[in-house]
Amino acid sequence: MKDVVDFLGQFDRCLASEPAFCMAACPFHLDVREFTERVEQGRGRAAYSLYREATGFPGIVSRICERPCEKVCPMREKGGAIRLREIERAVCADAEGAIPESYNLPARGKCVAIIGAGLCGLGCALRLAQKKYDVEIFEARDAVCGTGWESKELLETAQSEIERQFKNETVTLHLNTCVEKREDLAGRGFDAVFVCTGEGGETFETKGTKGDGSSGSRDERGRFIRLETKGDGSSGSESKENHLAHSLYGEVGAVWLTGGALTGHTGSEALAHGLRAAAAIDAFLRTGNLVFPKDVRTTKMVLAPLKLERIPASFPEEIPVDETGAAAEAARCLRCRCDACMLYADLPA
Repeated sequence: MKDVVDFLGQFDRCLASEPAFCMAACPFHLDVREFTERVEQGRGRAAYSLYREATGFPGIVSRICERPCEKVCPMREKGGAIRLREIERAVCADAEGAIPESYNLPARGKCVAIIGAGLCGLGCALRLAQKKYDVEIFEARDAVCGTGWESKELLETAQSEIERQFKNETVTLHLNTCVEKREDLAGRGFDAVFVCTGEGGETFETKGTKGDGSSGSRDERGRFIRLETKGDGSSGSESKENHLAHSLYGEVGAVWLTGGALTGHTGSEALAHGLRAAAAIDAFLRTGNLVFPKDVRTTKMVLAPLKLERIPASFPEEIPVDETGAAAEAARCLRCRCDACMLYADLPA
């Protein structure tokens, strides 16, 4: 029996469940293996559902994503990295007009305020509204989406996508409404407040401290709250105090968090941070404990370049991948998994 136990202990080092290189680099942790498989099989709507679940606003992310996946794709030197953003854009174009699913869930009876209607705040609002929390957004400007868009056309596309994804959700939006101090929201019944006022915006005194030297602090109820920190994403790196991915301030019956560009996240990273903030708020309102989901961008898999075969890209880089070519480009994806045990086992295949 002891031998069996020792043998089972080897599974602790098994890499079979490790994320692919691209998935580890993705701020949304999109399951690229499953996504490209669905596209290759011609299951465009199924691929779109997976992509929408991961990103919240697929029509936006497919246009603004910084493509970190391509920088780590094993195929980048063997015919070109998989043009994943182009595939995503083709999938979104094919699903144009698809209405998000509507779920008949009971109201949670909890209310969340979001200060700032940029991508970070909107992502957080969407996730919480889908879970049937009462959500109110306060935006100082006269429109959603924030600033810094490359063109008016892209901004209008983003606003149309936001309207589409919120079609089945109820959110109270206060435009031209500037929240100047914490007291402005006092007595309004909010159970949590998410502050995403943009780079250099008002923080409302939410800067957290590590206090006892641990990676967190305690709120006024004495509950321990862990802080997520933003490092360089490399294996074994230590996150630094001055790069807090979010900070918070506990109150009796409420919690304040900050995120988005206010804490150093921009573009698609800000949206992904808003989605994670929604998960943290949901957990807090259900359990009374706030643990911000970790954004792990590493994988233990190791590339074996000698085993890679060159597979030319389906389209020249200057030509967009259209709907018909998405399947061919998706088929180039290796869907990286550790297969060392199968390759080197003594047992016959």
